[in-house]
Amino acid sequence: MSLPDLERRVAQLDEVLRPIAQRRVDLTNPNWAADLANARPPVEEAGVSDEAEAALADLLDHYERGDEPTRAAVRAIFDRCTSFRWAATLPFDETALRSYRSRLVKVSAIDQGPDPREVLVELWSLADRARAAGIDLVPTLVEVAGMSSDVDRYGMGSTREILLGLVERARL
Repeated sequence: MSLPDLERRVAQLDEVLRPIAQRRVDLTNPNWAADLANARPPVEEAGVSDEAEAALADLLDHYERGDEPTRAAVRAIFDRCTSFRWAATLPFDETALRSYRSRLVKVSAIDQGPDPREVLVELWSLADRARAAGIDLVPTLVEVAGMSSDVDRYGMGSTREILLGLVERARL
């Protein structure tokens, strides 16, 4: 699918997911945390799981195979389609480097999203889980950093710098 067609599809999915993404959590409910933990994934609740997964895979494929203008266009789609960015996921196998690589490419394409602290926590968790599974993430971190933005959006370093900074944690 062409990137403009994919952008239109992602925008449609974003519209469907927006009410779920923007739904307030009732913190006065004593069971709010359990309710949230037990809720269906947003893409399932919206009935768009397969479509969202396919669109995310296509976006990441464009990002990986594209030149810098294409990667910038994919980053812009994620910037505009915040509900899709939040809800869309790919299957994850704790024992497969390919799964970790896909997660790292998504982090790169999202380019820190609205909060780089969340990205750091996610990356630290990925590095720790990969190490526990005996997976060497270092070459993949370096590769994905090479396709990442070098713009420091929040004063915490660029996505490229953050990924390269994770190399030491992955080696521990």
